[in-house]
Amino acid sequence: RVSSGQLDPFGNSPASQLSRFPFCGRPSLCPSRVLGGLFGYFIGAVLLDTVGQPIIALYNLENKMEDFSTLYNEWGFWIVFLAGFTPIPYKVFTIASGMTGLNLPGFVLASLISRGGRFFLVAGLLYFFGPTIRQFIDRYFGLVCLFGGILLVAGFLLLKYIF
Repeated sequence: RVSSGQLDPFGNSPASQLSRFPFCGRPSLCPSRVLGGLFGYFIGAVLLDTVGQPIIALYNLENKMEDFSTLYNEWGFWIVFLAGFTPIPYKVFTIASGMTGLNLPGFVLASLISRGGRFFLVAGLLYFFGPTIRQFIDRYFGLVCLFGGILLVAGFLLLKYIF
């Protein structure tokens, strides 16, 4: 497992060089991650028919799967977007997206924004705080993003149901 601090988009460039090359060190990271996400999407789409359906039928969960797919497709863009920032393995969401037939352009857009945003966030922290922030990123970045995502969802739910 590689930590967020190890995947800094600048390839450990000194901070003085970062202002001249904002994403210079590893520009292929974000598209590579999205391509990996597309592979997970493909796995979910293909294995649903060959492996997933018999398991779903074995447990008599066809109706539950239909309900899950409907709910996932309704909120899928935001689910994939938030998942791109969290420490939860992103592959889980890519496979679920393929399994439920989530809109592919929306999936790709959410993946590009969230995976790219994660790297730019790490890059910004490294740029403004220097190498001293690396230990914090390695230990807590995923948890901070997960907690922030939970707060964001909770805020939207409060706005929808309370106000």
